[in-house]
Amino acid sequence: CGLSVCDVSDADEKDWKALRVMGKGEKERVIHASPEVWAVVMSYISRRKDAMEEATPLFSATLRAKPIKPLARDGRLSDSSVYERFKRLAKKAGLPTECSPHSLRHWFACEADASGASVEAIRLALGHAGLGTTQKYLIRMRRGINEAFAKVKVLK
Repeated sequence: CGLSVCDVSDADEKDWKALRVMGKGEKERVIHASPEVWAVVMSYISRRKDAMEEATPLFSATLRAKPIKPLARDGRLSDSSVYERFKRLAKKAGLPTECSPHSLRHWFACEADASGASVEAIRLALGHAGLGTTQKYLIRMRRGINEAFAKVKVLK
């Protein structure tokens, strides 16, 4: 929600983008967006009608005749509007009600772990200060996987 046009730069990897984001405790970190993800962002940006200057929000709200909620002066999306839209789309897609934008972090960590990424790489991607927090994510996920497997009936 807090990204501006000036927070985007080219990453070291070909066609990847580096996004400068603020995390908990106002800690700045850089995350990378794959070419596939960036193509979706560019599709969104191509439909915008406002000027894309350095301080312009990367993602902004669409002005309506009678806005339901007041917008930030620069039109920046609020955390709550993103959360509400996510919940509405998740329900429409038939996802569990406990699904949230934050659960995407857990999904990412689980997928990265299952794909063989190191715990340190996952820690850096999630922006955790210490390895302990990342390990808690992974231990919880592995426990959940084992519990799920325990319920599976094995065919003989």
